[in-house]
Amino acid sequence: MSTPLSKSTLLACFSDNYQQLIQFFRHRTGSAEDARELTQDLWLALRRRDIGSDEVGVPEALLFTIARNMAVDHVRHNRLAGDYAEAYLALNVDEPAVADTVQQVAARKVLERLQASLMALPERTREVFMAYRVQGLGHDELAARYGVTRSTIERDLARAARAAQAVLDAWHASAESRAGHPGALVGSSRRRLVGTLLGWGAATGGLGLAYRWWQAQVQQWQLTMATVTGRRLQREMPDGTRVTLDAESRAEIAYSASRRQVRLDDGAAFFEVVHEPARPFVVDAGDIRVTVLGTRFSVDIERPSIPSQAQDRSVEVGVESGRVQVSSASGAWAPVALTAGQRGRFRNGHAPRLETLDDPALAAAWRKGWLVFRDATLGEVITRLRRYTEANIVIGPLAAAVPITAEIDIDRAVQWIKLLPRVVPVRVSVEPLSAGGAPVITVSSRDES
Repeated sequence: MSTPLSKSTLLACFSDNYQQLIQFFRHRTGSAEDARELTQDLWLALRRRDIGSDEVGVPEALLFTIARNMAVDHVRHNRLAGDYAEAYLALNVDEPAVADTVQQVAARKVLERLQASLMALPERTREVFMAYRVQGLGHDELAARYGVTRSTIERDLARAARAAQAVLDAWHASAESRAGHPGALVGSSRRRLVGTLLGWGAATGGLGLAYRWWQAQVQQWQLTMATVTGRRLQREMPDGTRVTLDAESRAEIAYSASRRQVRLDDGAAFFEVVHEPARPFVVDAGDIRVTVLGTRFSVDIERPSIPSQAQDRSVEVGVESGRVQVSSASGAWAPVALTAGQRGRFRNGHAPRLETLDDPALAAAWRKGWLVFRDATLGEVITRLRRYTEANIVIGPLAAAVPITAEIDIDRAVQWIKLLPRVVPVRVSVEPLSAGGAPVITVSSRDES
């Protein structure tokens, strides 16, 4: 059945058909590695696609039509890559010409050049670059480690990045020239040669810094998750990890050869992480970094109840099972380890506040439709409830400071607010529907005029 198409419709269709797309590309290319790369390329193409407001069709049909065209282009580009490898050997007769190592020759050459470029950098610049790119250390953490300013770290990273990129740009330009097709070795063809670099480096031990840096940069998969008011979303990652996003939340997820990275921009998320000792799972939420190997935990960016204090957000981390380490990118406090049944609240300029939960499942009770508050303020509660209702909830400063402990059924959030005068010294008024169709609920202290 034809339906109006939009970018979000196609991206949702992509997520629902992710495994089928990998199988489709694998059947067309005969390569599991190429299938994963093409699936990522398809996601990027959908993100960039311009869709007219009047365009209609069957999402699955359009999705697999685009996939089929990409598979055809991939086969054509591979022929060009093969032409380049043969041209490279023809111009470098001193290289050993073994039938199974045509592209390995090019891989070794570029790794040697990359290694030489990195080794020519000042020692601190090289170490800062590797710690940032491979270990994932932040600018402030590196500045503290080396006793320099943040701007110095940024200059070191920029210098090293230019040196590495110059090698890659020169290699790509040389490849296109020798293949006789300037501009042809892009997209899949370049990533195929990058794949050769990784395969060669893994088989031979690589060239130290160059291989480790290159391997860490190859992104295998990425996804953006976002939700609107009152809606939650769950997705399974390629490694089997499950991510559940709360209402009004957004997360950017990226998997590379060396790490699994999530940037939580807003809201809350619960993670059920598959154990992979060689590839840590890292969640960044503002200044806070949570690192795990395999566990079930939640991260919640708490919005301030007063909008003018938007920069003073706190991050809450709760652990249902396993163990996580929470650190500050600015080094404001020493890393904190949390185990099952523990929850911590972390905020710039304040010492971490830790507590033990009555039930580890309370680490993310919102997944089951409940919110649990202990020794909170009414302002904090109202701020969280705004994620789940279209109602425009306004609270006065005196009412926002009222202390409260509560367990709230999310589906009955508005009813709970209306009953507040029975348990705390506040007034609640409900105005008729606004122009947007949502009621305006005002909560004020009995002492406020």
